[in-house]
Amino acid sequence: MNTASFFNFDPANQHISTWHLAQKIVCFGIICAAYTAILPIGFYGQVDSGLDPSWQLSLHMAFKQGLIFGRDFAFTYGPLGFLSTRLPFDGVRIWLIFSDILLFGSFAAMFASAFLRTNSIKEAFLIFLSALSMGGLLYFMDLAISYFLATIYYLFLYMQRRSYIALALAIFISVLNFYIKLNMGLISIVLVIPVILHVALRAKSWLLALLPLSAHLALIALSAYLLPVDFASYLETSWHIANGYNDAMFVEPGADRHYLHSAILVVAIFVGIGMLNLRAILNDRQIFLQFLIISLFAYLIFKQSFVRADGHIFIFFHFISTGFGLLYLFSTSSMQAKLRPLVLVAIFFSFGASNSRLDLQDYFTRLRDFKNYLATAYNGTPAVPLEQRRSVAAHLPSSFLARIKNNPVDIIPWDISYIFDHNLNYSPRPIMQSYSAYDSFLDGLNSAKYSGSSAPTFLIYLHKCIDDRYCFFDETRTKLAIKTHYKLVAREGDLLLLKRRRTPLTLIEEELSPIASILHQKIKMSDSNELTLMNIEANLNWIGKLRRIFFQPPKIEIVFRLTDGSKHVFRAIEPIIRGGVITNPFISNIDQAEKFFTGKTENLPQVRSIEFRSSLAYALKPEILIKRSVLRNKPKRQNDERDKEE
Repeated sequence: MNTASFFNFDPANQHISTWHLAQKIVCFGIICAAYTAILPIGFYGQVDSGLDPSWQLSLHMAFKQGLIFGRDFAFTYGPLGFLSTRLPFDGVRIWLIFSDILLFGSFAAMFASAFLRTNSIKEAFLIFLSALSMGGLLYFMDLAISYFLATIYYLFLYMQRRSYIALALAIFISVLNFYIKLNMGLISIVLVIPVILHVALRAKSWLLALLPLSAHLALIALSAYLLPVDFASYLETSWHIANGYNDAMFVEPGADRHYLHSAILVVAIFVGIGMLNLRAILNDRQIFLQFLIISLFAYLIFKQSFVRADGHIFIFFHFISTGFGLLYLFSTSSMQAKLRPLVLVAIFFSFGASNSRLDLQDYFTRLRDFKNYLATAYNGTPAVPLEQRRSVAAHLPSSFLARIKNNPVDIIPWDISYIFDHNLNYSPRPIMQSYSAYDSFLDGLNSAKYSGSSAPTFLIYLHKCIDDRYCFFDETRTKLAIKTHYKLVAREGDLLLLKRRRTPLTLIEEELSPIASILHQKIKMSDSNELTLMNIEANLNWIGKLRRIFFQPPKIEIVFRLTDGSKHVFRAIEPIIRGGVITNPFISNIDQAEKFFTGKTENLPQVRSIEFRSSLAYALKPEILIKRSVLRNKPKRQNDERDKEE
């Protein structure tokens, strides 16, 4: 197989003339400039403190410690997630270089295919605008999407030219992506299968199906064996995380709502073209498969952008024009004519949303940054060495450090950078940040960790949460495990230090009769002032389910009315409240959390009633079913005796 065949180009079909040659030279220059626009601009990621930097650190620390992903550790990213976060840990440089060569080599092949099929300067300029829209972070936090695009390119190439090199690369990249980030990676490894079957059916050769499928499955199995991953648990926990993310992490679009409207318009045009040409698509299995793959790609990046409609919204515009461009590139001439308006509209909105400029100075700046990238890749020295970072980081109190020493320690809810900066013995719970324990299954993993033999000796606790949540709803079962298995040993400001008990306390759970209520109705609490646990079912109707699948679920709020007359409103996460939450007493700050963990709940604010409400009530079933129970300490004398033993 020659190079032209690999890139989907047949020289015999090209009419050579001086004008055509001149156009090709200009197109070559424009597409080279387009490729330059996506080159990497920095080799390492930055070690920092806060929510996102902490999970990035935790990901690297878990891999370094050899924790088993899916069993000991679970997150949106998998055991190869460090290829996306790119923190400057020892031993990662060679893997980052390999990943970058694979990714940018794939995009070079993609641009080469585009060049060989480009017949006008206008088309080349559109490719340039599309590249500018993608920006220079394809290899960073957008790595999973970039690899997904590369997989699509190689699958399309295999369908059109039966290029075995392309198929091998598609299989390898899809499996690699599966262990970087499961949501994109799982779809990638699944998409390989129908493409292999399609080519085998077209060639009427089952050997073309058996050998590639065997290689595909063997690579998945081999990589699962070589990497620190429990395959079945990795699938299960990642599914719970991906599914729960939809409910727990969505952010409604605010002032940037026009971006949502633009994205909907682009998707609507794509759907409209598909519907208008449905017969032609259904009559050609290859065209149908290509449309199906790009439809999945568009759906995934739309969801990734607009479930959490903050800075994530730009993901859609960074990649959608390239996805549609691949469909255009590998379509027949007649289908290309129908797809051309779609590609133009996608590029128009993508370039506008990316805030890219046709500025020569920006171009030279990018080249200078790429030079710095190459220098760092060569010498391996990060801009800010880890030891320098540790010297300027926020520090834990010396009294905490004197107690912790080298004992295993975890931190709640998410400030893992504290543990890294002090080089402490990190012993994470499986879902290492509280906001990510999206349902009772994930919360149960963390609770089991703190109740089991592998529990850390110390816990550092801060009282905070994200997105207007009621903080004590996050990890309810885990907090109950802390209450029974840990005791407070120190406090400094807003930090609590808890130490594992030799003998845990016991809470007795007594079920009460369930109650039924409806949205926007007050639910009276018991007058007993006991620790109350509620499992609350607030179900979506068919409108809400469709809204959840294609955009976001409806927002639910909980209103606490206290016995002192005050009212407090928080966001309620449906799978979290379904799994069981503490609704009484009211715990909203570190002082109240301290009283909870030390057993002084009688001194906490008491809840008179709660109420669930939503501005999108039409997307919810009105009925709310609540299962209730109260939690009581075992006889005080028994628990006191255990405290004395310690």
